[in-house]
Amino acid sequence: MVAVIPVLEEQNRLIVGRVDRLESYVRNTVTIIEKQVEVANMNLVNALRTAHNQQWMMTANFLSEVEQLNETIDTLKPLMNQVDMTVTELYERIKAGVTEMAKTCPRIGYRSVQTLLPRPGSDCWH
Repeated sequence: MVAVIPVLEEQNRLIVGRVDRLESYVRNTVTIIEKQVEVANMNLVNALRTAHNQQWMMTANFLSEVEQLNETIDTLKPLMNQVDMTVTELYERIKAGVTEMAKTCPRIGYRSVQTLLPRPGSDCWH
């Protein structure tokens, strides 16, 4: 039995050495995994921050374009009113001229001359 004890002690030392190496390997592996997770988390944070900034910039650009369009519309409204007024004035002048022509040229007749006038609000001449 006494001869067995040194053998068991040697085997125990070998086993303890292997366990120590395995424990060291596991600790190193865990450390590597933790670092990789930390790097992955930082990459994710950076990607989310970049995506958020890009979305914010796109939203800001879109709102700026909408504001510019609203300003353009506000600028064009008076011009459209002027065009409407000019068309209305032109129609009234033509109507007055045609009426005067019908009075001075009785052979044409007022009704025949009025058919030459465009209808108010129409896009074409008749």
